[in-house]
Amino acid sequence: SSILRKCFCMISIFLFLISMKAQNSQVGDGFGGRLWYKPCNFGAGSYCAFTICGDSAQLYGWGMNLHGEIGNGTLDSTLSRTKTLGMTDVKFFSAGYAMGAIKKDSTGWVWGYNLSNNPITTPVQVLSSVKCVDAGQQSVIFVMNNGTVRCVGNNMTGSFGTGSPNGLYLTNPATMKNISTAVRVANGLYTTIVLLKDGTLWATGGNSMDGLGISSITGVIYSPQQIPNISGIVEIEANVQTNLALDSSGDVYFWGFSHVSNQTLITQSTPLKIQGLSNIVAISGCNDGSHFLALDANHNCYAWGDNQYGQCGVKNGGAWVINPVLVATGVDDIMAGETYSYIVKSDNSTWASGSSNYGSIWMNLSNVSRDTFTKIDPEKLPMYLCAPINTYKTTYREVNICKGDSLKIGTHYYQITGNYFDTLKAYGGTDSIDIIQLKILLPSFNQQLVTLCQGDTLKSGNNSYYISGIYKDTFTNYYGCDSIQTTELKFNSQSLSNQSYSICSGDTLKINTKIYTNEGTYIDTFTNYLGCDSILLINVNILYPSLYQQSFAICPGELLHINNKTYSKAGIYRDTISNYKGCDSLLTTYIIVKPAQRTSQTLWLCIGDTLNINSHQYFNSGTFNDTLKNSNSCDSIITYTIEYNLDPLICQGEIFYIPDAFSPNRDMINDFFSVVGGNLKEIQMQIYNRWGEKLYDTSSKNPKWDGTYKGELCEQGVYLYMLTLKTWNGKIHFFKGTLTLIR
Repeated sequence: SSILRKCFCMISIFLFLISMKAQNSQVGDGFGGRLWYKPCNFGAGSYCAFTICGDSAQLYGWGMNLHGEIGNGTLDSTLSRTKTLGMTDVKFFSAGYAMGAIKKDSTGWVWGYNLSNNPITTPVQVLSSVKCVDAGQQSVIFVMNNGTVRCVGNNMTGSFGTGSPNGLYLTNPATMKNISTAVRVANGLYTTIVLLKDGTLWATGGNSMDGLGISSITGVIYSPQQIPNISGIVEIEANVQTNLALDSSGDVYFWGFSHVSNQTLITQSTPLKIQGLSNIVAISGCNDGSHFLALDANHNCYAWGDNQYGQCGVKNGGAWVINPVLVATGVDDIMAGETYSYIVKSDNSTWASGSSNYGSIWMNLSNVSRDTFTKIDPEKLPMYLCAPINTYKTTYREVNICKGDSLKIGTHYYQITGNYFDTLKAYGGTDSIDIIQLKILLPSFNQQLVTLCQGDTLKSGNNSYYISGIYKDTFTNYYGCDSIQTTELKFNSQSLSNQSYSICSGDTLKINTKIYTNEGTYIDTFTNYLGCDSILLINVNILYPSLYQQSFAICPGELLHINNKTYSKAGIYRDTISNYKGCDSLLTTYIIVKPAQRTSQTLWLCIGDTLNINSHQYFNSGTFNDTLKNSNSCDSIITYTIEYNLDPLICQGEIFYIPDAFSPNRDMINDFFSVVGGNLKEIQMQIYNRWGEKLYDTSSKNPKWDGTYKGELCEQGVYLYMLTLKTWNGKIHFFKGTLTLIR
């Protein structure tokens, strides 16, 4: 508790010292910036600029004064410093076309444009107990010490959040509804964004160009609503129609309107993180401006937005700067106006870029536009102003220590996570405030399961373990603190397995580097899947060749194909093949050649007749050979000897041959039923089945029945035929009988 009281006292003293200085500062309450950032005593407006100088904390202004912005009782612009009337003891100010200031006694003052029917050229007090103010184009908005928000000026778009558009010129401050913990406000052209103490954002006013950041709203809201999906915010800024938010980790978000090129305008309806910016400590924008500045923890300044006058400090012909661009290094403070920008570097020098339009922002330099940041001197003619005031040189450090250790700051020791301050006095120089963010690092714990083989040893640090159990060892982790490692150690025993192999006689079996050729049981040692020894019993079985026999009977001239070999002769043949086990097998093949059958037959033919035998026609005498299938299914050679019958009684008469059977099996042997004879002029043939159904009926010189009925081969059996034969000598013969169909 004593440490906490000391920390509270140091913080209180630190804030008190800051409040006593004549600086444009609101950092110190956890909002308005991050880490080391603290604004100086200079500030930028739309077309004019201001500073606080001297022990009296007098506010000075210069530049355009067409709306009474300088507050010197006139509407005359000026190229030199001019006192703002009555503005001494000023603690904070905000500049736009309308102006606002807070004095050290926490009173709130306004002057300038759109606050009444006519410009207010001399500051007037409107409030007491004020802690923050943001001025814009047509209004001034205050945050009160009690967390409420009060507004002066134009409320036609509902940006005051009072529940209605209640007035064009409000000189009596109006109170925003439902807000009680505000810490900052961002004064846009049509909207007001409020930052609450819990880091959330609330919006009110018109949603022109999606400035509310609430995608579900397309029109106007007259009371504040929370902007969803964004939190942890420490600072907000607004320019003409775009809003920025800086979170506690240094990321920047925007919503409202933007450009993807000089010709294309787009809008973003919900807060979107800006890529390319990280660890940002401060942001700056101005209403009625259209560009922004951002400052990171390494003192780098980035700019983006409207660059028509060179206000971004980028040489690009005045084109819109789409993405943030690094424009300066070694920077401590940033100030974005409307047509120009100021920055203050770490060496306390002041720099500017852009255009004055009215009056001059250039102090000791000629009044021309410049598109790069150029050094200026506020202490020279015609200004004779004070230099940027940075009474305290602030440094920020992050310190990590292990639990149980102590951090010494000055004469004190700290062992609790928190923020601590130390003020270092410099002889004849500037005091330095050292801000330390102390973080206590706890020991890390690690658990592991280790499995070893029986007989192995685990080495952990200086310890060795060879028995199963749970062990704890202490190491130093990557950030130098204790790391407790708990190891559960297990041992795997050897494994025993049995495998059998079968190989063909004469083959070899290779397992790892060993070769086996004989039948038997062998023992070998391997590494198993656990990485331990594995005893393997190997059973080797020898497979011997098998013997096969087969026989074939072939006809003379027939070829027999066996295992890619061709045989045509009788004999005994031996071949080697693979059996079903994959081993050699001896195959013995016996081949016999069936004998051919030869027959002869003598036939008689009358001169001028035709003899039909087995689909062949014979007209002359002679010896003829025909081939048929014999009973062995081999070819049978029939030799026909045809001789002329010279017996006039026979050849002038009628001799007919009517077969009693035929086999219509398409082997071209006896395939048809027909009449054989000479001296025939016409034959009428009729065939009936045993039920009397007529199967065939035709008349021709030589009709033939192929054994079919309606295209289908008839069944094997007995059929009835009726024949009417007409000879050339005019005789008619009638025959009736049976024939057998053999399939």
